[in-house]
Amino acid sequence: MAQLTDTPADLIGEGGRLVTPDGVRDGAVAIRDGRVAALPAPGEPLPAGPRLDARDRYVLPGGIVAVAQVVRLVREFGTKAHVLHVSSAEEADLLSAAAAEGLPLTFEVTGHHLSFTHDDTTRRGPRTRLSPAIRDGRDQRRLWRAVLDGEAATLGSDHAPHTVEEKNRPPAEAPPGLPGVQELATAVWTGLRMRDTAPDEAAAHLARLMGDGPARLFDLPGKGRLEPGADADLALLDPAERWQFSARDVQSLCGWSAYEGWTFTGRFTTTVKGGRVAWDLREGFTGRPAGR
Repeated sequence: MAQLTDTPADLIGEGGRLVTPDGVRDGAVAIRDGRVAALPAPGEPLPAGPRLDARDRYVLPGGIVAVAQVVRLVREFGTKAHVLHVSSAEEADLLSAAAAEGLPLTFEVTGHHLSFTHDDTTRRGPRTRLSPAIRDGRDQRRLWRAVLDGEAATLGSDHAPHTVEEKNRPPAEAPPGLPGVQELATAVWTGLRMRDTAPDEAAAHLARLMGDGPARLFDLPGKGRLEPGADADLALLDPAERWQFSARDVQSLCGWSAYEGWTFTGRFTTTVKGGRVAWDLREGFTGRPAGR
């Protein structure tokens, strides 16, 4: 953690339990700009700042506290757990450390936490206001490392297609969330290529996180693989096409996307479901819906 300085902190939490990648301990915490700035050693003087009596309470953000509780419960009872919407570096650290310990814990990252930072929310307002929130570049870099190093088990969209009218309400009233199903694979493919991931390696990451990984994790017969007897679900990708995503491309009935104006690398051209073409870039959707 960062060292304490003489600069006043936004908040000092005293007497609480602190969740760290090394476990849970009693102590004090200094918070600046909504983030933990330091975990002082016992007896170390605290900087000036308003005090919070956190006696016997956790004093770190809710997502980190929740993940620490899940790790504790899995360690105690041995039950498998899969954590959705991991958004912070601390959560990824805790879960990866637990998995390395041999605990049956896996986790998901989302396309929007890989794509956006809180700077986007500052510029664009409620369209990228989410729960859990979009965080800063440090968290985004840690989540990408979880993808590239194979720590993350699945990719999720957290699809929440609120209307434009709902999102344009005052911040306190606007519902958190954004549409994400359509954009997920393309946005993550673009992010992989921006990080100089070779096309074959990038394709392997997508197949693992959106196909084979979820199918194995949730025991879905016939899914996540290309072999005789499987369900023949697949998508065809033009890996190098660069194109700009606009409101005209949005398929969700909400009619908007946080990715409007983005230049994507790679474009999906065909979707095959159960051996039948369900969507084509030129023709659009084909046949009758057959999902179950």
